[in-house]
Amino acid sequence: MDMRTGLTTAIVLCCAAGAGAASVEVGEMTLPTYMFHDPDPVPMTRSDHYPYFRFDGYEAKPSPRTWQTVTLESDRLRVTITPEVGGKIWGAYDKRTNVDFIYFNHVAKFRDISMRGPWSSGGIEFNFGKMGHEPYVSAPVDWSVRTNGDGSVSCFVGGTEWLCRTCWQIEIRRKDGDDAFTTHATWFNASGLPQTYYQWMNAAFHGGGETRYFYPGRNWIGHGGDAHPWPIEDGHDLSVYSQNDIPGYDEDHRSMHVLNGDSRYLGVWWPHLKAGALHENCLEEKYGRKIWMWGLSRQGAIWEGLLTDTDGPYVELQSGRCFQQPNAGFWSTPFKFPSFAPGGTETFTERWGIIRDKVDFEKLKVEKGLEPRPVEMPKEFDWDSAYGRYVKGVQKLREGLGFDPVAAERTLKASLEKESCFAPALDALAGLYVSQGRIDEAKGLVRTSLAIDTYDAEANYLDGLLLMAVGDPVTARERLGLAAYSPGLRAAALAMSARLALAEGDWDDAERLAKKALAANAGNIDALAVRAIALRKRGDLPQAMERIRAARAALPVHPLFLFEDMGREAVAFVGHLRNEFPDRVVVELAGWYEMSGLRDEAAALYACASNSIIAQTRAAYLAHGVGATDRARALLTAASSLKVDFEFPFRRESLPAFRWAIQESGHWKFRYLTALFCASHGRGNEADSELEACGEAIDDVNALLYRASRRKLGATLRDLKKARALGDSWRVGLGFYRAYAGAEDWSAACNVLGEYVKRYPGKLGLELNYARALVKTGAFEKAVTFLESIDTLPSELGEKPIFIYQEALGALADRALARGDKAAAKVFVEKALSFPETLGAGKPYRPDKVIDSWPKRVRDFCRTGVLL
Repeated sequence: MDMRTGLTTAIVLCCAAGAGAASVEVGEMTLPTYMFHDPDPVPMTRSDHYPYFRFDGYEAKPSPRTWQTVTLESDRLRVTITPEVGGKIWGAYDKRTNVDFIYFNHVAKFRDISMRGPWSSGGIEFNFGKMGHEPYVSAPVDWSVRTNGDGSVSCFVGGTEWLCRTCWQIEIRRKDGDDAFTTHATWFNASGLPQTYYQWMNAAFHGGGETRYFYPGRNWIGHGGDAHPWPIEDGHDLSVYSQNDIPGYDEDHRSMHVLNGDSRYLGVWWPHLKAGALHENCLEEKYGRKIWMWGLSRQGAIWEGLLTDTDGPYVELQSGRCFQQPNAGFWSTPFKFPSFAPGGTETFTERWGIIRDKVDFEKLKVEKGLEPRPVEMPKEFDWDSAYGRYVKGVQKLREGLGFDPVAAERTLKASLEKESCFAPALDALAGLYVSQGRIDEAKGLVRTSLAIDTYDAEANYLDGLLLMAVGDPVTARERLGLAAYSPGLRAAALAMSARLALAEGDWDDAERLAKKALAANAGNIDALAVRAIALRKRGDLPQAMERIRAARAALPVHPLFLFEDMGREAVAFVGHLRNEFPDRVVVELAGWYEMSGLRDEAAALYACASNSIIAQTRAAYLAHGVGATDRARALLTAASSLKVDFEFPFRRESLPAFRWAIQESGHWKFRYLTALFCASHGRGNEADSELEACGEAIDDVNALLYRASRRKLGATLRDLKKARALGDSWRVGLGFYRAYAGAEDWSAACNVLGEYVKRYPGKLGLELNYARALVKTGAFEKAVTFLESIDTLPSELGEKPIFIYQEALGALADRALARGDKAAAKVFVEKALSFPETLGAGKPYRPDKVIDSWPKRVRDFCRTGVLL
């Protein structure tokens, strides 16, 4: 029993270099856990989180739950890692000061905050992909531990994030005699296309009171790129926790990205503990330094009790590769999204340590540059020019929150309307079309670019991908060779050429090209794999295994090198996967081998995902491609019998298999999968055509709910009634509500949800919308009474019950004023401004935003001085 934490730890493995040296222990800890549940099987193709699903259930009361842990320990520090919760560093403890210098939450209190919903506070969370709180932050990831030759110990965590199809890995390393631990990140764009460049480490530290932030800088900017002075603004020293009590900002939180200072450092000092923490990185590796804290009004402070039981307030001191986390209008400022090049590898190391004397901050050699970075766009920049429209379009392509491929396409086309041969817009639009599987349209654009400049690297690269898709490897390699003229595309283009050489059975050429790719980017994972596989295929097994094991030493959680190291024993390999989506990993890896012409390996892997309709459809298409007609037919028949629940296709490479399956069998499931891919990639009309072509054959509740969400009212209701007959649920009731609400038939919406909230109590998705329907039908008193009768766990995303409650009370106040009853109006207004916390929101410093949302008569009444 750990007497400091009260947590039970069962050690199942202990590795150490010797007495007193650092150790790594794999074990368990039991925490009071407010667990999440109820995953949504209905695909949300218009959402930011597709191809993931969200969780809709959260426990209000805790139950003990045992979590797997990895503990890195030395004579000075203890670092706890939770592989089952995103691989996050759960906390770090200094033995000399008895301080958790990385916030250790003694409960696992999951609440609806992240992209997929569940999120827990504390520790260090790793974010690679499109936006904060990535889809894997509360899910199991792959992991590995080892003792290193220098006596230090490491835990590796990582996986693939499926939004962008990039691979990430973090090595957490601890050595004896050091007051810090390090994290070393490796991030690879495996998608073959440019991706959004978003990487942040969200580290939680204790907050409250006179906690002071150590952030050298001159400015802070918000998510939209708006610039402010730092650290003093309007008389507030923002570097002190307690002085961030500023009405007028978003009062539920404060989010400040500090810049124009020495970006090597960020830290925190706790005067009451006489201790602090310091984060360090090399100047060229990290530029973003952010402070995130809940607002000090009750609107923000309510979250302390919602996310922990005993550990108090926290702040997140975050480090990022870019200056800020873009959102809402960022593109109109200098702080835009950069692009993550295909085949690119990023590595960076960070040091996280304890500070035991405040003077240690003063000893740091903080550099003060003379030239601050511009924080505003030039006023003369022409947003209506071809270039201006192109810039906006490219930023829309890279947006994480609210990504809209249709809007990106529209904006890039607007650039071409200004200048039809503006090559950057032609290439950007072609890249979008490639990602959407629109081969012919992309081909026309890149051929125009090549007609303008035959050495256009991006156009050559995209044309190479297109030619590979249509089965012309010779011309593809010519295009990729020209793309390699560009340093930014060289590694990706050469690695792709190496894979084509593998497919052609030219092992020597494959190895030669892989070596050239590695000269351009020594961390290109595709090239590392091709070089080893080419050696294996050539019969040089010792050298091949030497390469594989060297790659595994650097990337121990990457599945390809594990698969090769295990002798390509597919069943055993799958048994070693620890992440949330092993079938997706199998399909991704099988697709890599298939695209590289290694069909036996691909087929063996597909066979291991026997319950995945996507995997089995790809396997059938692979068999068809090699002329195994009977096997292809048998696999396709078996695939058509599999469930489509939680099967959310997103890979462009799967589209030809789906199209072939439709031709061969005509089964509705293959049309449905095609529709999901198209809808999630901005091809809505094609998606709807495929769904309509399914006719009455769909016999799956969730597929019916999805199609219903895209149809007109009459057809929608037919699908919903069929879904209800097949298997009623609260989500079916929500589907009926959305259908009626979309048609603005609020009376019907109210009636249907009145029935479902009784049958499925405690479902916030039903309760919130029922209250909204009551307001829409003018049943304001009933809406207020209903909302007061429920307890809701809040969500940081979407509409909150308090908003509906205040709207209803504002309407009641308006009615009272209309009949001249000011006393009643005052009661309604005061009730609305009391912010009952059972509705998941605390009271802000200033209620102006609430008052501004009410009818004019109520606004005027509030500003007579009676209330404000």
